[in-house]
Amino acid sequence: MRFAGRSIPRSTSASDAVAFDFAAAERVKRIDPGRTLARRRDDALPFLGHTAFAGGPLLLDTCVYLDQMKGTAPDAVDRLADIRIVNHLMVAVQELIFAIGFLSEDDPRMPNVKAAIKRIVEAMPRHRLFVPDADVMGRPPSLPASSPERRAMPRTIGPRRSTTAPCSCRRKSSA
Repeated sequence: MRFAGRSIPRSTSASDAVAFDFAAAERVKRIDPGRTLARRRDDALPFLGHTAFAGGPLLLDTCVYLDQMKGTAPDAVDRLADIRIVNHLMVAVQELIFAIGFLSEDDPRMPNVKAAIKRIVEAMPRHRLFVPDADVMGRPPSLPASSPERRAMPRTIGPRRSTTAPCSCRRKSSA
């Protein structure tokens, strides 16, 4: 099979193949984009509250790491991380590293940002780092194209680029 002048490598064994179900990704896209989930009442949501308690393992969102770096994470979050197993997702690591790549080296915030992110990432035990499988990474990109907002936009190839970066970091203009 040829694609853009290059041959597409074929797997030679089951161990070097990444399993991805294209049909399943297409089925996800068929979800009614006009239908939204109803918002649950706050008292029905599993908020942490002021008390940390033993339980199952945690998988932290990027905002938890950002709050820890800024020193704004609630004490209950720190206590919870002390008493539970904490797993880390490589997607969150990627989002943290993005901030380093987004700031220019001459930005005065760069040394502190880089040191804080390095401290967080290097504290993650290797056996607690998880990479999403092919289905987890492959299905969500089919959803934005089916949203009403996206259908109203001109079709382009490739993802839309955001004009803002995480942590309110912005490149200094050269003007």
